[in-house]
Formats: sequence, C-alpha cells, structure tokens
Amino acid sequence: MDTLLPLRIGTRGSALARTQTHLACQALSAAEPLYAAAGAFAITPIKTSGDTIDDRPLHDIGGKALFCRELDAAVLADAVDIAIHSLKDIPAQLDPRLKIAAVLPRADCRDALVSMNNAALLDLPEGARIGTCSLRRQAQVLTLRPDVRLVPLRGNVPGRIEKMRRGDCDAVILAAAGLERLGLVAAASEIFAPSAFTPAGGQGFIAVVIAATQDNPALLTALARINHAPSFHAASIERAFLLALNGSCHTPIGAYCDEGGTLHTFLGSAEYPGLVYRSAAAKADADAAADLAARLLRDAPLELRRAAGLG
Repeated sequence: MDTLLPLRIGTRGSALARTQTHLACQALSAAEPLYAAAGAFAITPIKTSGDTIDDRPLHDIGGKALFCRELDAAVLADAVDIAIHSLKDIPAQLDPRLKIAAVLPRADCRDALVSMNNAALLDLPEGARIGTCSLRRQAQVLTLRPDVRLVPLRGNVPGRIEKMRRGDCDAVILAAAGLERLGLVAAASEIFAPSAFTPAGGQGFIAVVIAATQDNPALLTALARINHAPSFHAASIERAFLLALNGSCHTPIGAYCDEGGTLHTFLGSAEYPGLVYRSAAAKADADAAADLAARLLRDAPLELRRAAGLG
C-alpha cells in the first residue's frame, strides 16, 4: 500500500552521507505530510566497496561506481525503498532497472583547496605535496602548478583533512559542497572558479535513486515534489556529456552546466600538464552535450586524447 511506513532509506555510513540523507529526509517531510510523522524513515547504513577498499585510487579498482553498487543492489532487492547518492558517484550509464527520481537543489559545485597555513594554490612552496586521487583534479592542479607533487589520498572528508594535518601532504583538494554540508567550509584556503578548475559532472548534487518499477504513489508524488527542476536539468546535461564520452574516474574530464544553461567542459592529463582542452556550449541540452563530446573527440590534441584514454 502506498502509505506503508517507515520509508526505508539506504545510505553510506560516512558523516557526509548521513548529512545528505538528513537533507533528503527534511525535503520529503516538507513535501509530503505522510513523511512528517515521527518514525517515518528507517535509515539503513550500507558499507560499499568504495568504503571498504580505501588504500588504492578508485580508477585502479573500478571507479566511483563502487560507492553505489551495494546501495543500488539493496534497492533492486527491495531491501530499501530509496538510496541517497552523491550524484557524481552514479555511473553515467545507469542500470536500466534503476531511476534517478529526484535531484535536490545544487550546493556549491566548486573544488576547494585545504592547506597548511591557509595558503592558496599559487602560494604553496615549490614542490608542495597535494593529496588527491582524482585524475581530473590532478590534471588541473598540474596545469596551474606543474612543480607540485601529487600524493594519492582517499577516505572521508574529515579523514583526508586529518591526514594532511598529520603531515601526509601539504594540501588536499575536496568538493566545496562536502565541506559546506559538514560545516567545514571555513577550513578552505581557496575555492576555485569553475572557469579555471572545471568541476566533476554531477558535483554538488544529492540524488535519490529508486527501482524503475517503483509503484508507491505517495513516494513517487513526494519525490516529484522535491525534485528541483533546474538542478535535474543541469545534472542531466552533464551526465549526457559524460555518457557520450563513456566518462568515468578513469578519464580526466570535467563538466559543469551553469545557471545560464551553458555547459563548460574540460579534458586534461597529468602526463601533459600544459596541454588542456576546454570548450562550452550555450543553452545546452542533452543533444548539445553529445555534440560537444563529439567536438572534443574531434578537436582536442591527439596526444591529449590518447593520454586520457579517448583516442
């Protein structure tokens, strides 16, 4: 029956994932009186492969989809009704048995630097060690500071900051949205402009995933109400671009659709830090995103495409 409570929610167990789930629950409670009742939600923390394997870069072990696999399996097994994800973790090619039913309003999409002594990127000492496993972030950092050393660094947001503070590196690059949601944005020494440091496709979005066959009318109505149409549109465009390139964390690409509807993209490589390809499409839609991907594959320097695994 469509009034069946509590609503079963799957989420990762990190502090950031719990915060994002709380935000989704707040939105559902405000949108649908059914979910404003005490005990309306049953939250199940699920440990994902991405959480379990934290000593190797994601691009070596299967990509960011490892943060979704067990959550999505729980949805498909009807162990939970919905799963809460950071949208940037969801593969561009979504399992057809699943559906992104809602995207909450986008938080800050930008990347942030957290450093010792609160230094900005250009002010870090020569040879500074910067912690990140993201190929996209690595390529852009080396474009701006080819002298720095990259240090593989994974883990949750507070954990990565703590690793920096204990001396594993001199700075870390994190999503500004994560810092903001955890109340840690004051720790950022610099927040990069998207025009100079292109975000990951889907960065800053919280997404709600359901089974494609979900037929609970009350739940579907509530999800339609909390879905933020401009954010869903921007997310769809970014994901269309990634899908057209078969983009994943194996590929150092970025995609950001701004509030005016312009899609900004990036392709780079840590092997060629001075060689990057940026392009944009105004008033983008999914078709324009696919066209932009085709243009990137046609126009970007051959050595860059090969280094990124695209040519």
